[in-house]
Amino acid sequence: SFGKKHKVFGPASPLVYQIGIGVRSESFQFNDGLTLAKVQTPAGVETQLVTPTGFNQINRSTWTISYIEAANMLHIDLSPRGKVDKHIDLGVGFYLGARATSMTSIFGTDLENEPLTLQAGSNMNTAFTRYGWQAQLGYKTFKITGRLDASNLFQAYAYPEDTHIASLAIGWCW
Repeated sequence: SFGKKHKVFGPASPLVYQIGIGVRSESFQFNDGLTLAKVQTPAGVETQLVTPTGFNQINRSTWTISYIEAANMLHIDLSPRGKVDKHIDLGVGFYLGARATSMTSIFGTDLENEPLTLQAGSNMNTAFTRYGWQAQLGYKTFKITGRLDASNLFQAYAYPEDTHIASLAIGWCW
């Protein structure tokens, strides 16, 4: 992610506005030989956890989804006059993103115990956009950021449950 901070009411103000853009990726791993797939049902095409056919054994199944995102935050930064990220700061804001890629990977063995890998690029009926809230606590360049999607991960009626992603990240800003 790349961002820029601006003091809101001049160099002595503790109020700081931050705008940024970045790429965000989440990866999910499934257990018990299951993977995420689109399945034709009487109600239409749904996303479900299924056991794929053609495998003797599944060692690992993952799904990775990536977004291009823009974020805004308003901080109270206790840094000295004219400076940012030189003391404690607390920020809250929101983000908005658009899905860039989605890939499912299954690693295992075929019916003759030979290694078999299956990869498929599919949106898995996910919503094209995502948005949510974020908060950040920092000391100098060290930051802890929490995020919660307000939007449902999947399109309406494509998955049997409402699914929202939450994350906690630890990082440094330069």
